[in-house]
Amino acid sequence: MELAERLKISEFENIVNRQTGNAYIIITQVDPDALGAAFGMARIFEHLNKRVKIFYSGGIAHPQNRAIVNRCNLQSRMKHLSELKEEELRANFCVLVDSSLISDPRLGELKGKINPVVAIDHHRDSDIIAGENCFMLVEDVGACCSLVVEMMKAMNIELSEDDKMLATIMAMGIYTDTKALAATHSRDLEAYAFVRQFSSQSDLNQLIDYDLPETFYRNLGEALKNSCQENGRLVTYIGYVNINEGDDLSTIADLLVRSASVNLVIVWGIVGKVVRISARNTDISTSLGQFLRDRFGRTTGAKLAPDGRGEGGGIIELDLGLWVGETNKGKIVDMVCERIKELVFSEK
Repeated sequence: MELAERLKISEFENIVNRQTGNAYIIITQVDPDALGAAFGMARIFEHLNKRVKIFYSGGIAHPQNRAIVNRCNLQSRMKHLSELKEEELRANFCVLVDSSLISDPRLGELKGKINPVVAIDHHRDSDIIAGENCFMLVEDVGACCSLVVEMMKAMNIELSEDDKMLATIMAMGIYTDTKALAATHSRDLEAYAFVRQFSSQSDLNQLIDYDLPETFYRNLGEALKNSCQENGRLVTYIGYVNINEGDDLSTIADLLVRSASVNLVIVWGIVGKVVRISARNTDISTSLGQFLRDRFGRTTGAKLAPDGRGEGGGIIELDLGLWVGETNKGKIVDMVCERIKELVFSEK
C-alpha cells in the first residue's frame, strides 16, 4: 500500500480544502517533538494555501525548549494560548499536534470547547472521534514528527535549503522523543534520515548538548530524598514547583525508571493549582495509559514507545482557593503524597 493511501492523504486534503479561515495549530505542551510537529504541519497547510497561526499552552521552561525557541526564533512565530479567544477560533479551524485530547486541562479556558478538524498524535487515549469533518492520524510511533514527515513525503512536499531550521527542529523532535534514536521504530529512523538531509549539524549539536540549570539538580536531590518504592513501583515528588521547573518531572522520571529494581515510576509536583504527574513504565504487560486512567482519571495519557516502554503523565486540578497559604503548603503536599501512594501502590 502506498504511503499516501495508508495515511489517507486524499481524505486529509479534502477535509482541509473544505475549511474556511486559517489553520490554528495548538501545542498543549511545549517540547521538541510538539514544536517540530507544529511547524511541520504549518508547512503542510501552507502547501495547501492555508494561512497558519500557532498557539502554545503553558510556559517555555525546559532549557532545551528555550534553546530551540531562541535559536530558531520561534517566539516571534507563536502566541500563547491565553491570547486565543473562542470567537476567533470559531471563525477558523483548529489543529491539535502531539495531543488528541480535547479534555486536556492544559487547554485552559478552551478545555472541552475546541472542535479539531485535524489531530496528529502518537499518544493513546484520544477522546476525539474521526469523521467526514475531522481527520485523525494517531499511531504508535516514537515521535509525532515522524507522522508529519510521512505526510510531507506522501504529499510530495520537497524541503530545500530554505527549510533548514524546520528540518532541524523536526530532527530534534524525533531525536528527543526516541531517546536519542534508541527507543525507535523503523518509521522514526526513516523520517529522521529524511529531515536530517536538510538540517544543520552544528545547530543539532548545540541543541542536544544543552546546559542543565542548578535548579534541576536541586529537584533531583529532592526527588531522591522523597522516593518510596513497593513491588517495583516507585513514587516520588518535588513538592511545590515553579512553572519554569515543571519539565524537571519528566527528566527525573526518565532517570529513575532506569533503576534495575523499578518497572514503574511516578514523579509529581504541584504547579500552581494543579498536580502535574510524569510516569514511566518498563513492564510491557501493563498498559501505562490504562493504569493512569484507572487511578487518576481522563486528564492523563500515555504513549507506547517502540521498545515497549510506556511514557505518560497528566494534570490533576487542585484548586483549594483561599484554603492554601504559605503556612499549610507542607500539609497539602503530605495529603497529595499519601493519596498518590495509595492510588499507585494499590492493586485495583
